[in-house]
Amino acid sequence: MSNNPHRRFKSSPKRRYLPLAIAVLLGLGIGLWTSHLLEVRAKEQGEELSQTVISLVGQAAKLKETRELDEARNLLKAALKMMEPAPELHQSEPYINVLTSLAALELSESSPEEEGVAQAIQYLEDAWKYSSGAKDKIRATIAKERAFAELLSANMDDAILWLNRAADLDPDEEEVVKQVEVVERYKSWRERIKR
Repeated sequence: MSNNPHRRFKSSPKRRYLPLAIAVLLGLGIGLWTSHLLEVRAKEQGEELSQTVISLVGQAAKLKETRELDEARNLLKAALKMMEPAPELHQSEPYINVLTSLAALELSESSPEEEGVAQAIQYLEDAWKYSSGAKDKIRATIAKERAFAELLSANMDDAILWLNRAADLDPDEEEVVKQVEVVERYKSWRERIKR
């Protein structure tokens, strides 16, 4: 063995891999920080988008009151298009409100066509699917709209089913219980007439 002090320094494996380990740790740290920043930015963009959609729904409601239904429909469809590409927003309250508002708009026509009622039912099916974790009040609203759509489609049994769901979700809503009674009476009246 030689007593050369430089030989020991060159052959140490710790010294050879130290720069590589530092570079890997530094890269990992930068990657984690970048990932965190991207996540924060995505959350901010989602909140901005939700605020924009809420504003569009409000404008559409005002237009619906003034009977400018086509303009209201265009605003709601624009809001829907804004949120469609982001599946993580589909279970958000603004997205569900857009679907419910579009359905209500289709049903509010003076004489809704079969196509409009079918489209409204599709919107309400999507809203119901995405609202599984939403507040009961929102789900009750969806159920009431769906009951009305089923009435327009002459599906009395389904209308009663949806009204009962609305009553179960929002027990304070006495009007829904009365509506169930009216639909049941109307259904029995139609059955008596058919005999």
